[in-house]
Amino acid sequence: MKIVIISNTLDEADIVQRVLSSFSGSDQITSLGRIDSALHLDRIDLASTDVVVIDVETVQDSDIRALSTIAHHSAVAPAFIYLSQTTTHDQLLQLIRVGVSDVLHHPIEVNQCREAIDRIRVKRASLGKGAQSKVISFLSGKGGAGATFLATNLGYILSVEMGKKVLFADLHMQGGDASFYLTNLTGNSNIADIAKSGELDSMMIASAAIPVEPNYLLLQSPDSPEKAAGLTASHIDNLINVAIQHYDYVILDLPHILDAVTIKALDRSDVIFVVTQPIMTYLRAVSHMLHLFSRLDYEPSKVRVLLNRMDNVGVLSVAKVEDSIQKNINVSIPNDFLNAVEAVNLGVPIVESAPNSAISEALRGIALSLTGGEVPEVENKKSMFKRMFKK
Repeated sequence: MKIVIISNTLDEADIVQRVLSSFSGSDQITSLGRIDSALHLDRIDLASTDVVVIDVETVQDSDIRALSTIAHHSAVAPAFIYLSQTTTHDQLLQLIRVGVSDVLHHPIEVNQCREAIDRIRVKRASLGKGAQSKVISFLSGKGGAGATFLATNLGYILSVEMGKKVLFADLHMQGGDASFYLTNLTGNSNIADIAKSGELDSMMIASAAIPVEPNYLLLQSPDSPEKAAGLTASHIDNLINVAIQHYDYVILDLPHILDAVTIKALDRSDVIFVVTQPIMTYLRAVSHMLHLFSRLDYEPSKVRVLLNRMDNVGVLSVAKVEDSIQKNINVSIPNDFLNAVEAVNLGVPIVESAPNSAISEALRGIALSLTGGEVPEVENKKSMFKRMFKK
């Protein structure tokens, strides 16, 4: 979880931070001092923060007013823990009324503090993310299957044609090239830089990402593997925690090497698209990956096999592919090589260069399945979705 401590001084905040740090190695904890005796909650990205611990000697009326404002005017607010020397009965009632989760007293008792944090942790986990927010991963058993091409173009359709807010994260730490499928722009930073930041929030994500479209942001991978050094699974976990608070869809483009970072991303995914082609070398690799997913206890419904570049002239039919990998094919993407290559060479989405192509139609079908069949009213001259599906 992301935890912020506000104390009279940073020295006092460090004492609380040492206690909180002993609870979980994956929590992201930041310490702040008061400014002119005030909380100044505007310094915090409240939407991406899970817990705010307010450490003070005595209950402040100004704190009550600040918390009341947050409770009444913020749609998404963190849980608040108030830590003071003493509290009167009236003060306790006031703190409860403005939404404080727990009131603790100095000297800080480790077990009470742990229990308060654990209650918040359990509650946040049970609430989960917003009903419309989904984490979708794309990966292949071996390189060259077309996973990045399909993932980037699906994100474009979800954003431009379905009116969803989408964040695309390129987690290929060696040679990631997702941005080249969509734009010639470059971002101000890369995903490894911001994910490792101790102050990650939605504003940092937006400033680092490439704005493919107003509702479609792309976090590019680092341009050299050295820049990804130190990136851990907990960093990716925190990135996802922040992103799902602000985006309808978070699309993760993953390498086929299953390390700790990749597995964390897969664990957090609602849907995993495994991309393959009707070629035995690809099918053997996918079969091995599906076996690993089974060992990781992923629900079968979470993993969807996407058969790319399928045509009628190949030796392997869909039935033979399914028999080879022992799993049903969820989606087949027709082989439309010329239109796909033209889109890649132009660096534009295929629904722009070839809106009526077989690939574009197949990707729209995936988008519909993810959104529950909703056909939105999107006012965008680029979008042909409404005209194509409205009878």
